[in-house]
Amino acid sequence: MGGKGEVETVEDVIAQMRLLLKAVPPRPSPNQVEAAKQAIRDEEAALSSKLDELYSHPCPPAVPPRVFRALQEMHESVIRTQSEVKKKNPLFTLQLDEKHQIFQDLIRKAEAALPPSANNNITFHVPPTPTPVLVSDDPQQQLIQQQPLRRTASGPLSTAIKEDTAAGRPPFLVDSLQQQQPSPNKVNKNKYEPEAGGLMARTRDEGRKLFEEKTEVMPAVITSGNTKGKEDGVVVPVEEEDEDLLGAKWPPNLLTILEAAEKGEGKQPEALDFSNGGYTWIPESIGILVNLTSLDLSGNQLQALPESIGLLANLTNLDVEANLLKSLPESLGLLTNLQKLNIEKNSIEELPWTIGKCTSLVELRADFNQLKALPEALGQLKSLKVLSVHLNCLKTLPTTMSSLSSLTELYVHFNQLETLPENLCSVTTLQKLDASSNFADFRSLPQSIGKLQGLRDLDLSFNHLSVLPDSFSQLTNLRRLKLDGNPWRIPPLEVVAQGHQAVLDYMAKYKEREEEEKKAKESASWSLFGTFVKCFRTCTTPETDQNDFSKITA
Repeated sequence: MGGKGEVETVEDVIAQMRLLLKAVPPRPSPNQVEAAKQAIRDEEAALSSKLDELYSHPCPPAVPPRVFRALQEMHESVIRTQSEVKKKNPLFTLQLDEKHQIFQDLIRKAEAALPPSANNNITFHVPPTPTPVLVSDDPQQQLIQQQPLRRTASGPLSTAIKEDTAAGRPPFLVDSLQQQQPSPNKVNKNKYEPEAGGLMARTRDEGRKLFEEKTEVMPAVITSGNTKGKEDGVVVPVEEEDEDLLGAKWPPNLLTILEAAEKGEGKQPEALDFSNGGYTWIPESIGILVNLTSLDLSGNQLQALPESIGLLANLTNLDVEANLLKSLPESLGLLTNLQKLNIEKNSIEELPWTIGKCTSLVELRADFNQLKALPEALGQLKSLKVLSVHLNCLKTLPTTMSSLSSLTELYVHFNQLETLPENLCSVTTLQKLDASSNFADFRSLPQSIGKLQGLRDLDLSFNHLSVLPDSFSQLTNLRRLKLDGNPWRIPPLEVVAQGHQAVLDYMAKYKEREEEEKKAKESASWSLFGTFVKCFRTCTTPETDQNDFSKITA
C-alpha cells in the first residue's frame, strides 16, 4: 500500500489515509467552489445564447436546406467544443472539492472504528469543514462569521446538554425531523413561529420530542479523542463537536449565527451557503434569520426541511438539490418573494398544494424525483418562466397549464406522458419545449399545437409519434426541431431526416393538399346534388310524358 509499510491496525489505516489525502492537491476554498459553479452556469447560459443565435439564421434561397443544415451542425460542434474547454477548469475545481469531502468522510469513519483506549491516546488532525459563504456588508457581522463555533462549557448548547444530563434526561437527540403538517385549508404563518423560551429552548425541545418518539439516532463521530464518558449507555458528546450531535450533523457556525440573530447582535446574513457538507439536520430556529434572501442546502443528506422555513419572508433563492427529501413543507407557500426553487435529485413524490402561493416564482426545477402528478395550483404561478420536471413519473400535466402566461421553457422529457394537453397550446410565450423520451407512452400531439408560434426549440424525439397535426406548419419560428426515434408516417422519415425546414414545408404543402382535396370533395358533392335536382325537376314537369319519365328513372 504505497510502499509505506504493512497495515496491521486501524491506526495504520488512518495514517496512510492521511498520507493519501496530502497527496491530493489542496482543497479549494468555498469562494473558489462557488466561483466555479457560477462559471459553469455562465458558460452554459452563453452556450445556449450562441446556439440560439446560430439557428436564428434562415437558410439562403440558393442553398439546399440539407447543405445549410450540415454547415450549422459543424458550427454547433465547434461551439460546444469551445464551451467544454472553458468549463474544464471549473469542473476540475468541483471534482477536487468533492474528492476532499469523500476522503474526509472515509477518514472520519475509520476514526470511529478506533477502540476507546486508542481514542484517548491518539489525536489526528481533521481538516476544518469549510466555513459557509455568507454575504454581508456589515464588518461586525463579518467578524461574527469568522469566529469559531462556541465550544466552552458556558455555551448555551453545552449548557442545554448538561441540564438534561443533570436532570436524569438523555441529552437531546436529533436525526431527522418529523414535521407536523399545517391545516389543508390555509397556510398559517403563526404555526411556524418559534415557541416561547428562546432559541435554545426551541432547539432542545425539538430534540427531546424526537427522543420521546424513540427516533433512531447514532452516536456522533468523536474526532478529538476526548470522550467524557457514558451514562446509561448513552454517549455524551464532547463540547468540541457541537455541530455533530449524536449523528445529527448540522452546519458549523450556524449556532453562532443564530445566537447573534436572536440577541440582535450585528446585521443578519443575507445569504448562506451550506452546500455539500453532508448535513442531516437544519433546526427550526433558522426561521429567525428573516433577512435571508438566498439559502443553499444542496448536496447534503437532509430528510426534511423545517416548517419554519416559511418565516424567511425575504427569501428569493432556495436550493435543496441532491438531498434525501421525500416531501416539502406546506409552509413553503409563505415564501411569496421566492423566485428560484431547485429541488432536483431528491425522492419527492408530490409538490405541496401551497406551491401556488409562491406567486413570485420564476424558475422551478424539480428534475430527478418521483413526481407522479403536478398540482393544479401550479397554474397560479403567473410569473413562472422555467418549469423543469424531467426524469419523473408524470403521466399527465395539469389542466391549468394555460394559465402560465409567462412560461418560456418547459422540460418534461423522460416521463410517462401520453400526450400534451390542448390547453398548453394557449401558452403563446413558450419558446423551448422538450417532451422527448416518453417512449411508447407518447402517441399524439394536440391538434392546436400550431398556436405555439413563439416556439424556437422543440424536441419530440424518442416517442411513439406517427403523425404531426395539420397546424404544425404554423410553427414558422422554429430554429431547432428534433423528431428522430419516432415511427413517422406524416411526414415520411425521409422528410424528417432533411431537417426542420423540410418538415415545415412538407406540412404546409400537406395542409394545402388536404384543403384542395376537401374542396374537391365538396365540389363533387355539390355537382352530384345538382344533377339529382336537375333530374328531379325534369321528372316532375307537366310536359314530361310517362314514357320519358320511365326512360329517366330506368
